[in-house]
Amino acid sequence: ASVFCPEKYRRRGFAARMLQLLDAELKNAKDVTFSVLFSDIGNRYYADMGWKVYPSKQLSVNVRTEPIFETTDVEYLLADDMKELVEQDCALIRSEMLIHGMTTTRLTCAILPTMEKYQWFFARQKLECRGPRKPVTHVGARLTTGGGDLLPTRLSFVIWKVDYDKKILQILRLRYANKDCLHSLIQACEKTVALLELTKVVCWIRPEDDLSKDLSESADVTER
Repeated sequence: ASVFCPEKYRRRGFAARMLQLLDAELKNAKDVTFSVLFSDIGNRYYADMGWKVYPSKQLSVNVRTEPIFETTDVEYLLADDMKELVEQDCALIRSEMLIHGMTTTRLTCAILPTMEKYQWFFARQKLECRGPRKPVTHVGARLTTGGGDLLPTRLSFVIWKVDYDKKILQILRLRYANKDCLHSLIQACEKTVALLELTKVVCWIRPEDDLSKDLSESADVTER
């Protein structure tokens, strides 16, 4: 979901009051262990309301001026093409979390990227793309060879949404088998950025990762 307050009603405490009410509901809910959120307005606002801030990194890849020679094993995805892929990814995440849980005593969680969650992003994207803007046909890409076949351990794909206001292609999910697969998927993103006249590819990554080392000089990682 999203937290939003019309501009004319901002700075009156409405959003803060709503979050306080939500916090009270969550504390009384028997089946809720914790809550998690993402903030694009900085860390302090939600930290002051009780949420704990964890480090995060954002990978940005600027559009290259030279031609992008994309590999031939890339298949672009429509929203209707994703169901099997998403189910495989979620099954893999469950297996990976189970294995990880055997190696640590710390509480670890993952938000499964189900079709319902993607459909929410795509519906929001459709709303934002109204008007004189190029329609967004494809929502991602997968590799058909070289690590992208249907063997679950070698699944390589990327799913994205477009933000025309910020002129970015936002990666929602990225899974790759090796560095070559990563390069192919990012090239597919770059090609889409160029076609839609955007400026960069943006992806949130784990704090311990630094994908900029595996990509071109146009890639940059910043703390958020």
